Amino acid sequence: MRRTLAAFLSAVFLFLFGLVITKTVGSISHIYVYLAVLVLPSAFALLILYLYGEKGEEVNLKVTATTLKRSAFSFLPALAVCLATSLLTIGVLALFGKEKVPTVLEGTLLRKIVYYALLPAVGEELLFRYIPLRYLSKYGKKLTLFLSAAVFAISHADFFTIPYAFVMGVVFMAVDMTENSVFPSLVFHFGINLISVLFSPFNGVLWFTIAYPLTVLCLGGVCFFILWKKDKVFLTSIKTVIFDKDSLQKEDL
Repeated sequence: MRRTLAAFLSAVFLFLFGLVITKTVGSISHIYVYLAVLVLPSAFALLILYLYGEKGEEVNLKVTATTLKRSAFSFLPALAVCLATSLLTIGVLALFGKEKVPTVLEGTLLRKIVYYALLPAVGEELLFRYIPLRYLSKYGKKLTLFLSAAVFAISHADFFTIPYAFVMGVVFMAVDMTENSVFPSLVFHFGINLISVLFSPFNGVLWFTIAYPLTVLCLGGVCFFILWKKDKVFLTSIKTVIFDKDSLQKEDL
């Protein structure tokens, strides 16, 4: 386990180091540099794990009809939970005089979708969900769930984003563990990023600030109710992954 954990955390460090360097020198706008930051840390971890002889657990790479349906109906509830966490964080930090500055996205719409929605979703899901799900989950689901969520949150390095990203990481990994697939979190991540990109021109607009959270929370509640009525097994499995204890054998350490 120690070698597996070391390989994963080393990849996370490389990812964070790459973000710091590229943002400092301003080269993040170059597509090849951006891809290198997103892909090379995961490639490094996978190479080390291969050299260690770690085969990992099988992760389903095929998208079944059940997984597709569950991903579709759980997207808005997941978004609602993450949005509620974000609003709560903004409210708490506002009490200390901290104000969130809206992010300004540059470039054409296509460039924004590729840079800020697609590439981060694929690169981060590979590092923060696929590798832990495949190589760490056998040592304990709780360890995998909360460690992956913690490092995912830390990678965002912003007081407004860290709580939101942690909750997002827990929800994403819990659904992935339930389905034994990273497809749900990939859909969630890309979907949330895409919504942020498409609606970014309305940041700071009063009517949107009110209407958007209310719409997401209402639709998320409707989808959750549908899941509760039609697929309680799925919701129970997610609850079990997040809240129930699991065993971690000493000989696995």
